[in-house]
Amino acid sequence: MAMVLFFLTGDIAFAKITAYPLRMLAPSLQIPQEMSFMLTETPKVDVDRARKLLLELADGLQSIADGQPQKTWLPLAAAVDGAENLNGWFTSDQVRFSLKAWVKALQPDAVEAWLGSMPSKKTGGPVTVGIVMAGNIPFVGLHDLICGVVSGHRVQIKPSRDDAGLVAALLSCWSESAPGLKEQVSIAEAALSDYDAVIATGSRNSGRYFQHYFGKVPHIIRGQRTSVAVLDGSESHEDMCALAGDIFQYFGLGCRNVTQVFVPRDFDLDRLFAAFVDWGHIANHNRYYNNYTYHKALWLMEAVDLLENGFVLLKEDADWVSPVGALHYQRYDATADVEARLEEGVDEIQCRVGTGGVASGEIDIMVEQFHPDDVVFETPLLTFTATDTLLQDKDDNGIFYGPEYRAYHFDTPDGLDVYVGSSDDLYIYRMTVGFADQRTPLTAVTTLIGGSPGNISNPLAGIPGFNLNFASGAAGQVTYPNVNFKWSSTPGAKRYEASIAVYFTERIWADAAHTNLVSETDRVVRWDLGEETADDAEGGEEIKLPINGEAFYQFLASRLEADPLITRELGEWNNNIDRVRAFDFVLSIANQELDTYLAVNAPVTGIIQERPVYTNIAGGLGLLASRTQQSVDGLGISKPSFQELVEGEHTAALQFCLPPETEGDVSEYACP
Repeated sequence: MAMVLFFLTGDIAFAKITAYPLRMLAPSLQIPQEMSFMLTETPKVDVDRARKLLLELADGLQSIADGQPQKTWLPLAAAVDGAENLNGWFTSDQVRFSLKAWVKALQPDAVEAWLGSMPSKKTGGPVTVGIVMAGNIPFVGLHDLICGVVSGHRVQIKPSRDDAGLVAALLSCWSESAPGLKEQVSIAEAALSDYDAVIATGSRNSGRYFQHYFGKVPHIIRGQRTSVAVLDGSESHEDMCALAGDIFQYFGLGCRNVTQVFVPRDFDLDRLFAAFVDWGHIANHNRYYNNYTYHKALWLMEAVDLLENGFVLLKEDADWVSPVGALHYQRYDATADVEARLEEGVDEIQCRVGTGGVASGEIDIMVEQFHPDDVVFETPLLTFTATDTLLQDKDDNGIFYGPEYRAYHFDTPDGLDVYVGSSDDLYIYRMTVGFADQRTPLTAVTTLIGGSPGNISNPLAGIPGFNLNFASGAAGQVTYPNVNFKWSSTPGAKRYEASIAVYFTERIWADAAHTNLVSETDRVVRWDLGEETADDAEGGEEIKLPINGEAFYQFLASRLEADPLITRELGEWNNNIDRVRAFDFVLSIANQELDTYLAVNAPVTGIIQERPVYTNIAGGLGLLASRTQQSVDGLGISKPSFQELVEGEHTAALQFCLPPETEGDVSEYACP
């Protein structure tokens, strides 16, 4: 079954056939659906604390990766250097590869994107989560630990005896630089005890044991899995070399390591060997080479047909997992055969790597517009045929996989109509995905979202010099009024996420007198105000979102660094209206289908983790939906509000000022 994700965004439709690109071993921060309950059984995820904790962790790991460990991180540096003495598979190169991969995963942009998906609503109290970690590759349990820490739960961990002391050393160092972590996380010397929920990872046999032992509490049990590659013959040599990394890194012991490769019937296996050359040094590792020679001797005695190059055995075998020192492969005639085989092994496969789930040219995508009364889709009013584009060098962080994926799009020179004539009736758009191998097409329908910035009544669009009023009164007697944001819903729209973009120029100085400029950066920070849902998608409903003004100053204080060597110039001066323009009010809007998808996949509110799978793709899994954005740009700030920004208890240390050309009653706050 193909799985497709679509977003209809006014004039372009995007489709992504889900598969992983080659080279998937680097970790990334994500919240798997199965783990979401951890993040909801807490009074509220403290995003500011989580951000500081993760950045502390990233800085510590970075210092070790750079060979200059911070003082508090010396114990982990020593554990990294000595890991191979405790676990022969944990060579210095392998441990440092994992370390550097985590440094990359914990970069500020990745952390912000991950934390942005955290729940913000109060749900329940914290619980004690027990985590039983595997020990097959270095730091394999770190993601579970991070999720537990960020969730605010009490965490009790049981590292594997094969872990070589890495997690214990990491936790010890992290606790020294992160207040409160020592009280939140403990290491179980014996068996886990007094736990409310458990995450346990191990082999297939230990998985059965875990199921029996932990089955009476909410749990996530992970048994043995492996990964596969599906090649279609179009791969470049660089692609094949990336696949070699997926096969040999960590000596093939990870669940993301590829142990089974599907190749076309006429595929030249010498292409694999050519890509494997750079991994020849792996034969110098005693344990790996012993496994290689053992299985070579065993299979030769059994007269098994083999191909080999001195450090890896290629064996045609249907088993998902190949032993260390070997790689299984299967030849295929049709991609449908591969898809059927993968469907059989869905419970044993962690990742599928390759150039895509469906090769280029094997699908056709068509989008048609129908009148809402045409319920059987007999008479399309407009028809668009999508073309594909291979997007490369994409950041790995985001909705679609990177660095390469295939997108499908269609052009609409005259735009897409939302409404039928002057009515509020919405046109229906149907997407059909056809397959060259004649399998049943996928279909889905959606509507677009109407409206314009005119639907926002506060702040009102088109009013020059509109000021946001976050504070009133003089210093010492300041009050924080509610800012009442208002808008009316429009046909087709269901969910609204409101935010304010704050624009400023940040300058870093070399001296306290601010005379020697080191750097100057234009910055935008987004203040998420919350979300509101319309009662229906018919439109015409007035929606209000009151926000207390003090929250603005608290947000800036938590988001920006207070440093005497950093000054910040707010917005830009507009001579036509004699005002500083520094803010945009933004509504991100989802239609009914996207709202339902988000609601179904939102973190669950109870300890039970199961949830339904939502799809509106007939014959497949995925989503066809629409989204849009409305905004009122170039807003200003009232004088009392800016005075509080400069002098108030929350933000005085941030050293804000107004552009030097500022005139009028706020000129006293102009930057020198």
